Amino acid sequence: MRLTCSYRDLPPAYYYDEAAAQRVVDYVQRYCRHWQGHRAGQPFALSDEQKEHVIKPLFGVKRRSDGLRRYRRGLISTARKWGKSMLVSALTLYMITADEEGAPEALLMANSQTQAKDIFRAIDEMVRAHPYLRRNVESYTASVSCAKTNGKALILTNSPKSGDGRNASFGVYDESGECVDPAPWEKIVTSSGTRLQPLMLMVSTAGEHDPTNVLFREREYAERVCAGLVEDDAFFFYVCAADDDLPIDSEEAWRQANPHLGDTVQLDFLRGELVRAQNDPTYVPVFTRYYLNRYVDASGVAAWCPLDRWDACAGEVDLEDLKGRPCFAGLDLSSRRDVTCVVLDFPPAPDPDGETTNRYVVAAWAWVPRANVDDRRTPWTSWALAHPERYMVTEGNTVDHEAVFATVQALCDRFDVRELAYDPHNVGGLAVRIESELNVPCVEMKQGYWLSEDVENFLDDVLERRIAHGGDPMLRHMVHCAAAKRNEQGRVKLLKDHSRGRIDGVIAAVMAHSRARGAPEPSYDYSDAFGVM
Repeated sequence: MRLTCSYRDLPPAYYYDEAAAQRVVDYVQRYCRHWQGHRAGQPFALSDEQKEHVIKPLFGVKRRSDGLRRYRRGLISTARKWGKSMLVSALTLYMITADEEGAPEALLMANSQTQAKDIFRAIDEMVRAHPYLRRNVESYTASVSCAKTNGKALILTNSPKSGDGRNASFGVYDESGECVDPAPWEKIVTSSGTRLQPLMLMVSTAGEHDPTNVLFREREYAERVCAGLVEDDAFFFYVCAADDDLPIDSEEAWRQANPHLGDTVQLDFLRGELVRAQNDPTYVPVFTRYYLNRYVDASGVAAWCPLDRWDACAGEVDLEDLKGRPCFAGLDLSSRRDVTCVVLDFPPAPDPDGETTNRYVVAAWAWVPRANVDDRRTPWTSWALAHPERYMVTEGNTVDHEAVFATVQALCDRFDVRELAYDPHNVGGLAVRIESELNVPCVEMKQGYWLSEDVENFLDDVLERRIAHGGDPMLRHMVHCAAAKRNEQGRVKLLKDHSRGRIDGVIAAVMAHSRARGAPEPSYDYSDAFGVM
């Protein structure tokens, strides 16, 4: 998909002012410089794509009736690393120093304080990089100003009072695909009503397929304007996305979504990201959204681990060979009626021949109350018949914590259990008892996005065949059932509610593996809880 506005073959009511467009091009290429990466310090050389399809239509197409710019509102949407942030920074400086608007006011909206700081830093570094801008632009904590024009640019976060009392001549909503509340942006747009030729732009990569999302609605509107279904001469659009019928491994699709492929983003990088998506199903929506600029399912839920890759890790596991070996335990205690699992993870150690292997060995033990043995999602009976010493049925309607403790005690006698990690949700006093009576240190590990790095590390070790599980039938079933989701920060969590069956053994294995890999004891920073939990 490619939606663009042309500055050629214009309707009779408009004309193209080459000098006005060239004025912006010259300003950007003369005064604005890169400040990051291998181009740091070099002039910002606009690409032909940026000049032909963004700068020239936006700033060169004017109304014959009054000579003012045609476009007042618009959308720029491409795959990640097209250069959107660099272009927005340069245009912001142009608009407050050279647009010949009386007391210009540029408002740039971000979704979080962190994103706002990133936007401001880009503008601030661009000011610092050129003597002309340093002389004419003052930088403050979250704004820049130009005394010569009485202009200013403010960085705002998406909060209820953002946009109050403003008079914007230029507005940008960066990464609007992550917008939660469109009201602050609407305030900024409506604040521009007294300006003669305001320009309000949404700039973003695609978001979730959610009809209530402000970016989704804006892109849908752009498609309707482009198709002639809606007449809106003041609406600008530049949208690059991969055609829906192209697979994600199509390099043609990558180039459709980012015409700067090979320049601002390297082909080898995308090939590496593709490998990750092919091995990690939870990364497919990420790849699809950010590199193909396609909208993704709002749930973001995907299968967690390719089953064939798990099966390739079976290996030979003999518990007798592991006697006395150091290991680390993970305990996922059920809400009394479901499956409870303990997984031991044995770090690499010399084999009987004295050769050190690079594989972690995992082994599982589990319990289920007799009342739930016939749960159709879990073939418990066949597992218990094949391995009665590892898959146990406790009497009654709830899991017997005494039986769990007795088995953990027997495992500690049989193996060198150095530590036990546990999900605090249902554990009650069992962890305290294990620590005090069995002298095994217990580490609390919160679930959800807190566990993201550990989930990623465990999957990486599966994909690299650094895990040996001996073909454990229960773990195989649970890996097959496991579903996961990534959030906006790129963190991943396993989803019990969205999985096709029980995944308690997978969660126990992830916790045990984290401790076996030597991870530091978890610390929980609640200042970033919104993005993590």
